Amino acid sequence: MAEQFTSGGFGLNAAEVTRRRAVQMIEMGQFETALTLANDAIKARPRDAQMLWVQGEALIGLGRLVEGAIKFRQCLGVHPEHVQALCSLAEVHRMLGETDKALELVGKARQISDEVRPITMTASIRADRGEYALAAEMLEPMVRADNPDTRLVVAYADLCIALKQPEVGIELLEAALARGELHTGVRSGALFILGRLLDRVGRYDEAFDAFQRANAMRTNNEEQRADGIFEQWSAQDIANAPRARVKTDRAVLIVGMPRSGTTLTESVIAAHPKAAGVGESQLLMNMRRGTSAADLTRASVDAMAKRYTEMLAREGSKTAKRVVDKMPDNYQNLGLAQCVLPECRVVWCQRDPRDICLSCYFQNFGARHAYTCDLEAIAQRYVLHTQLMDHWIKVTDLPVHILKYEELVADFETQVRALLDFLDLPFDEKCMAPHKATRQVSTASRDQVRQPVYASSTARWKRYEKHIAPMVKVLEAGGVL
Repeated sequence: MAEQFTSGGFGLNAAEVTRRRAVQMIEMGQFETALTLANDAIKARPRDAQMLWVQGEALIGLGRLVEGAIKFRQCLGVHPEHVQALCSLAEVHRMLGETDKALELVGKARQISDEVRPITMTASIRADRGEYALAAEMLEPMVRADNPDTRLVVAYADLCIALKQPEVGIELLEAALARGELHTGVRSGALFILGRLLDRVGRYDEAFDAFQRANAMRTNNEEQRADGIFEQWSAQDIANAPRARVKTDRAVLIVGMPRSGTTLTESVIAAHPKAAGVGESQLLMNMRRGTSAADLTRASVDAMAKRYTEMLAREGSKTAKRVVDKMPDNYQNLGLAQCVLPECRVVWCQRDPRDICLSCYFQNFGARHAYTCDLEAIAQRYVLHTQLMDHWIKVTDLPVHILKYEELVADFETQVRALLDFLDLPFDEKCMAPHKATRQVSTASRDQVRQPVYASSTARWKRYEKHIAPMVKVLEAGGVL
C-alpha cells in the first residue's frame, strides 16, 4: 500500500502529495522544482494530463518553448478539454506572434469553461494585436460588476496606459491590492502594472516602491558568469571550427540587453518591403546549448544552418532579402553564429546602461530573466553582456553595426539610413513610420512599438536617481559608465 499522508483531514497518498506540490510550485514560479516533481509523478502515471501540463508550464517558465508546447499537446491528446493546457498552448502561439491560433485555442477554452484565465488571455492577445478597445469592451462589464474577480481587474488595468486612463488603472489596482486576495504571482504582476501606471502620471517614488515590492516576490537563481562561453568559444577554437556551406546571408541578428531598443530596431527593418522578421527565435540558443566550438563538425554546422534558414523561411519569409531574428540573448551565441551563419549580419543595440537596468527592473519578465528582480544583478549582467560582445568582435569576423538608442530617437532618419546601408537595403519611407506597420507584438515593448518614435525614455534614470546608487556602483566598477 502507498504511504499515506494526512492533509486537512483527508488522506493523501505520496503520489497525490507530489502532484499537488508540483502545481503549487508552478503557482509560486518555482519551475525547476515543479519540473522535478512532475517528472517523478509522470514515471508512475505516464498519461497524467495534469502533470503533463505542469511539465509544459515548467519548461515554458524555464524558457524552453518548443519542449513546453510538446507537453501541452500531449496533455490535450490525453484530455482534449483541459482548459489550462489550451490556454498554455495559446500562450506559446502568442509568444510566437501567431495570434489567430492563440485566439482559436482560448476561444475553445471559453466554450468549455467560464474560468478567468481564458478571458484575461483573450484580452492580452487582443492587446498584442493593437485591439485595445475590443479588449477593454470585453472586460469592462465584468470589472464594473459587484465583487469582480481581481484577475480581471488586473487585466483591465494593464490596458489603461494604452487607453490613456492611467488614473483609472491606479484606482482599480490599489483597491484590488488592498483586498489582499491575490496569490503571489498575480500580486507581483499587479504591482508591476501599478508601477508603470504611477510612473506614467509622474508619481515616481510611489512607482519605485511598487516595482520594489513586485520584485521582492521573485527569486533570482542566476549566477552572473559566462566562464564557459569564453572557454568553449575561444579565438583558436572558433578559427579551427568548420563553416557552414549553406547560404545564410539573409539572416540579421539583433542583439543586446533586454530593453535596449531591439523591438524598435526590428520594427524599422521589418517595415522595409524587402525585409521580414521572426520575432525572438530561441533556435540559436537551443542549438548552442551543450555545444562548444571544438564539438562542431562539417556535418553538424551544415545541419544547423539548414535548420536555421528553414526557420527563417517558415516563420519569416521565403523571399525577403533580409530576415530579422531579434532574440536579444543571442549576444551569447555569436561564436556559434560565426560557424553556422557565417554570412549573417549583427546589429548590437545599445542604450544608457542606467536606463536599460532600470527598465529591466520595471518589467515583469518572470523566470526567463530571473536576474531582473535585483538591480545589482541586472548591472552585473549588463557588464557581462558588454564583455561578451567585445569578445565576439575580437574573435569573429561577423559584421556588427552598433545602434545607440539615444542617437536613433534624436536623429531618426540619419540612423535609419545608416542601418539600411549596413543591411544593403535601399532607403524606404515605410521604415520612417514603423508604428504604422500591421503586426503583432507580444514583447515587453508592446505598447511603445505602436506609437511614433519618442525620446521620453532617454535619461529616465534621473527620475529615480536616489534609488539606484548600488546599481550605478556596479556599472562604474565594470567600466561601462
